[in-house]
Amino acid sequence: MTLKQIIKSCTWLNIKPKLIELYPDEEENGNLLRYEEVLDKLRLMIPASSDVMLSITWQHDELDNESYVDVCGKDLNPDRSLPFVTNACAIEFTPWNQWLGMEITGNTLENFTELEIICYSLYEMTFVDFEEDSIQNEIKRIQDIKDEYNNMSEEEKGRNTRSFEDFLKE
Repeated sequence: MTLKQIIKSCTWLNIKPKLIELYPDEEENGNLLRYEEVLDKLRLMIPASSDVMLSITWQHDELDNESYVDVCGKDLNPDRSLPFVTNACAIEFTPWNQWLGMEITGNTLENFTELEIICYSLYEMTFVDFEEDSIQNEIKRIQDIKDEYNNMSEEEKGRNTRSFEDFLKE
């Protein structure tokens, strides 16, 4: 089952109360209309195939002793040299049509309702912004910074950057 198939099976009237339950601050921040607009766009999009599966799991942070929901991708092609840890990847910068084409892991389907899957996905998809163009511009900006850094000489890197330890000291 793909995210698009789940989205097609639910209406905004079903999704809205679950979104408010899971993310009450979003109603207070006035973002519900923005989520509805994103959902409308998603309904009209044609899904793209993806080598990544959508995975939603409960995680426990030992440091804070708190549990949270983690939305990530599971790479179906782990032989690629992508920056994955245990074949899991952050997907908040993924184009929305690829989100729609993602198959959903069996564990996700077993442990979360369709409404929860939609709400957690919507939140992750819009974490950076509610406009897909803005999200893609931000990832391009980050990539440009990375490229600029990679093109620096070691001397330039020394002048223009500082270590994490030095950053924490300041």
